[in-house]
Amino acid sequence: MRRADPKLAGWRGAHNVLDAADLPDGYVADALDGYFDGARVFEALPAPTDRGGPALIAVWRGPVQLALGADGTLYRLDSLPAETLRAGLAGDWLAAVAVGPSVYLSDGQTMLLIEDGAARPWTVPAPLPQVARIDGAIPAGHYQLAITWVLDDGRESGCEPQPLTLDAPSGLALGHAAPVPEGVAYARIYLTATDGTELYQRGAWAVDRPEYRLLALGDAGATLDTAGYDAMPPSQCVGAWGARLAVAVGCDLYLSPPYLPHLADLAITYRLEHPITALWDSDAGLVVGTSAGLYLLSGQDATAAPLLTFNRSGGVLLQNPTPVDAQQLRHGDGWLPVGVLLASRAGVLHVSDGGQATLLTADTYQFPTGERASGAVMPFPGGSQFLFTIEE
Repeated sequence: MRRADPKLAGWRGAHNVLDAADLPDGYVADALDGYFDGARVFEALPAPTDRGGPALIAVWRGPVQLALGADGTLYRLDSLPAETLRAGLAGDWLAAVAVGPSVYLSDGQTMLLIEDGAARPWTVPAPLPQVARIDGAIPAGHYQLAITWVLDDGRESGCEPQPLTLDAPSGLALGHAAPVPEGVAYARIYLTATDGTELYQRGAWAVDRPEYRLLALGDAGATLDTAGYDAMPPSQCVGAWGARLAVAVGCDLYLSPPYLPHLADLAITYRLEHPITALWDSDAGLVVGTSAGLYLLSGQDATAAPLLTFNRSGGVLLQNPTPVDAQQLRHGDGWLPVGVLLASRAGVLHVSDGGQATLLTADTYQFPTGERASGAVMPFPGGSQFLFTIEE
C-alpha cells in the first residue's frame, strides 16, 4: 500500500490552541467541515478512502496501527506495504487495548489477540461434552466432570462442571457436541475423586480424536482453575483495569478474572443505565463513557468499586479514547496533563490519569449528529492538534 497524498474529505472537527496563521497549509483552527491535504490525517479518520490502497472502514492507533478493510480484511499499517493479519471479519468497528506486547481487539463480532506478528482467537467458548458410560474401573460414587479447551499458546478455556453419578464401576466415553474452535491444540479432562469436590486433571484429549475414553481415575494431575468462567463476548469497547480486561456490550460491562484476559468473571459484571461507549484505565480507576455521560469505577478493586459521576453535560460518542502524553497538547497557559481525549456531545473532554475531567470546547461549535467518533493527536512543526471525526 503506497502512501498517497490525496485531499481527504469528510472530517468533522479539529481542536487546537494555535493561531491559524501558524498552521501549515491545509490545516485549520477550531472549526467543522472541510478537508486536510496531509495524508497523515488518515490515522484520525474512521472511514478514509482514496489512499492508494484498499477502502478502509475503521482504524485503531496504538503500539501497532491496525485498519479494517471494507471487505473484512484486518491490516497492520506500521510498515509498507500494509501487512494482512486476518481476512473475513464480519464487523465494521475496531476496539482494542494494548497490554504489554499484546493487543486485545474486537470488531464487534470477533475477538482477536494480536501478538508476535500474528492474529489468533482471543477467546473460545467452553466445550460441550457428550458423556456415555462404558465398561471401566472408575469406582461407583458421585463425581464432578469438567472439560476445557487449551489454545495453541497455552491459554485454557472456561468450563461448567457437571455432576456425574456412577452406580457401578464404569468408564466414560467422551465426545464433542460442537466443533473444535479455531486455535485449540487439545482438550483437558478433569474429574473429582470419588465423592470429592476438587477437580483434578485426568487426561489430555487430542483434537483429531473424535472420542476420548477415560477408563480409570489414574493419577491426580493439576487442579482446575477456570471453573465457572465464561468466554469474553464480542464487544464494541475494550479496556484494561489493573490485572483484568474489560469489555462492554450494550449497557453491560464484563470483567476478566485477574490475569485471565480471555475469560469473563460473571460474578462481578456491571450493568449501567445507558450503552457504554468508551473505556480507559486510569490511575484513579476505570473510566467509563456512556451515551448519557462520563463515569468512573474508582480504584483498582473490581469487586468493590464505587461508580462516580464525572460529567453529565453530554453523552460520550462510541470511540477508542485518544491518549495525550505530557507536554503534547497546549491548553490555556500550560499543557494538558497525561490522560485521554474523548469526543462528547458537549464538546471535547480531557480526562487526566488522576481522574480529573475537563470540557475543553464548550460552546465552541455545534457537533453534528452521529454515534461514533475517532481521533488522534497529530504533531507538526510548531505544535500539535487533536483531529477527530464524527460519523453521521
